[in-house]
Amino acid sequence: MLKRDADRSRAGKRIIPAVAGATVMLLLVCGPAGAADLVIHRGDGSINWTRSFISATGRCEATVASEGAPIDPEDGRTLSINGARSDTYRRAREASLENLLRAIKTIRIDPDRRLDDYLRDDDTVRRRLSETIAEETRFRRYPAGFLTSACEARLSFGGLIGSLSWDFPTMELPVIDNTPLKTDYTGLIVDGRGLKLEPMLFPSIYDGDGAEIYGRTFIDSRFALKHGLAAYCHTEDEARTLGRAGDRPYYSVALKSMNACPVISEKDARRVLAAQATRNSLKRCRVVIILDRNG
Repeated sequence: MLKRDADRSRAGKRIIPAVAGATVMLLLVCGPAGAADLVIHRGDGSINWTRSFISATGRCEATVASEGAPIDPEDGRTLSINGARSDTYRRAREASLENLLRAIKTIRIDPDRRLDDYLRDDDTVRRRLSETIAEETRFRRYPAGFLTSACEARLSFGGLIGSLSWDFPTMELPVIDNTPLKTDYTGLIVDGRGLKLEPMLFPSIYDGDGAEIYGRTFIDSRFALKHGLAAYCHTEDEARTLGRAGDRPYYSVALKSMNACPVISEKDARRVLAAQATRNSLKRCRVVIILDRNG
């Protein structure tokens, strides 16, 4: 692995060979997510920016009367063991949905807005998101005690993105054809460690002049609607292991942050935008952004 200081002193870049990296244990992540995933926790919910899904858990314990029999917490009637377990699962499921929505609201959509901004201002988004959650959320039930049930709710980024009232213009990426040697790359990995970057569904990448060279207006919506515009991780090894940027990606070290998104050097921008094959890879959202472990 390259030394970070050496990378930044060169405003570095390199082609990463397609070799398997060792899995790195991420202390902030627990539960069903992969050990190396970049996960942001929001109460009982979490956003997995590596594997493109939101999940949340709910938990409910049966109410037990003084004589030891489970009872309905609303009307006090006595329940059977099976009835109590069914009731706790139903309540755990409802709690997981509430926690899922709380986590979803915190997601940053683009450099300017979080999803909560859309939900406040757009009735159509609220309606479509409600329908999406009802139709596409997947649940996993599991016991958490003799009379306690837990439930995990999970929604993919694809379902969430489909709820937004956004168009995808599919404009052509900028072309820089003054590079003598044009190289075909299968994707782009941007190292944004040490900068104030944030994960978002629709990030932008800028060149040194502040011009957007990658973003929502340039990509093929068929790919964005599945996984968003970029995957996020913590190290070069993890970026390679993901495979999203292909087996011959271009590696660029971001120079600074703009609107919580990476800015790459003019030289790197030329290398990335020179070849049609590389631009086609970007249109398919084959981009990985590396962020710090400490958020």
